Amino acid sequence: MMALEATLSIRTRAWWRWLAAIGALQFVAGVAAARYGWPLGLAPLAALALLLPLLYPRLGLFLLMAAMFSKHPLPGTDGIYVSDVLSVPLMAGAIMNRLASTTPGAWRRNPLFAPLAALAVYFGLTVVWAPYTIPALINWARHLQLIALTLIILDQVAEEDIGRILLLMLAATIVISLSTIAEFVASGGRERVFGPAGWFFNTFLSMAMIHASVGAIVSARRSARLWWIAAAGISFLGLIATQTRSAMLQALLGIIVVVVSTWIWSRRRHVPKLRRRIVVLVAVTTAMILIFLFGQIVLFETASQRVEQAIEGRSNTIFIRLLLWKMGWAVFTDSPIFGVGLGQASRWSDRFDFFHLDPASPRAGGLGVHNDAITYLAETGIIGTFLILWMFWRLVKMGWELLGRARDEQQLRALLILAGPVGAIICHYFYSAYLFYSIGGMVVSFYFGMMAKMYVQRVHSEPPNLPARVSDALPVA
Repeated sequence: MMALEATLSIRTRAWWRWLAAIGALQFVAGVAAARYGWPLGLAPLAALALLLPLLYPRLGLFLLMAAMFSKHPLPGTDGIYVSDVLSVPLMAGAIMNRLASTTPGAWRRNPLFAPLAALAVYFGLTVVWAPYTIPALINWARHLQLIALTLIILDQVAEEDIGRILLLMLAATIVISLSTIAEFVASGGRERVFGPAGWFFNTFLSMAMIHASVGAIVSARRSARLWWIAAAGISFLGLIATQTRSAMLQALLGIIVVVVSTWIWSRRRHVPKLRRRIVVLVAVTTAMILIFLFGQIVLFETASQRVEQAIEGRSNTIFIRLLLWKMGWAVFTDSPIFGVGLGQASRWSDRFDFFHLDPASPRAGGLGVHNDAITYLAETGIIGTFLILWMFWRLVKMGWELLGRARDEQQLRALLILAGPVGAIICHYFYSAYLFYSIGGMVVSFYFGMMAKMYVQRVHSEPPNLPARVSDALPVA
């Protein structure tokens, strides 16, 4: 009798999933046909793409990672990407799986849940006092989407899936990077190339370079280390093609996190060969930097001219960015405790006529602040910034504890391919933007969620052998 009840329960649960899937597809198809006029022939493909994440959230995460390489928004939309659409059935399917499951969710057992929940609530409160309600609601919905995605990854992904997801990202990045390099060479180095993933392609490139540096240090076979160095070189050349300074700095900061973490672990575990490989990696990275600075004289001269023009107060991208930072700070001083509300900082320039640029220069009014730290200070005040820093501190503590629990080089490698990018994202927060923005925000969600998942799965393993404080690992003079 109990077996019959269990069978009926499973069948009923599956029936409700299919009904929910068909209903969601009908609703989405109706809205798409009415508003955007999508071709009817794409309906079966679109239905399959939406149905799979709904029924199989883990497969949906792989599809979402692939969709994040889409450059253009959907036809007839303004800034809605394939990844945005796929995230909806993915979240719905994950929620249904969680409601139907009898096992407790992993998302409540990790230190990241409390700051994420606090961020979701407080960001919603900022909508109340935001002067422009619609942009505030849209921005809050975007933040909720990415916070939910982080928790879903934590709930649905197993640790053995992490390597597969990141391998998909790395392989796609290297393939696209080759075409990006070819376009850059064909133009004689005169044009910036961003590949099919658009502006956020440089984010994938910097992450791929960090992953490759981990492989170059920790891989056991010399042939594998050489392949990883080659992958890092291809990613580096792709970054040169994009000519994106912030992404290059992000990659270098991530490599520094990897190098420092590996050095500390190898000293405590007495593995000198890893320190020798670190020296080789640092030498190769230094050579890459010299190639970037001096190998392309045109790029070096252009960067020097932009810095000189910014110092002289002449309009260029650096000058405009400095003005945007100044504007963001002015908005913060206007409401330092609670902020002015999500999505409001970019509208302050029009409200107060903040900018007085040369008429021939690009218009800066209406642009975002291009700095996450200043943006969240301005829009969410000291309270919102404290919550974000709380989240970062939890991530750093998780990474440090996992470093102490890594028993061998294989576990160290699995940790570093997450800890390096997470460290780079935290550093990136203080000088550029994408923490909760579009495709870049999804990249953040993937890494934060997978880092938390690794922590949840390993937290009950053997006690750490590293000191409890980072300062204790430093040599005594």
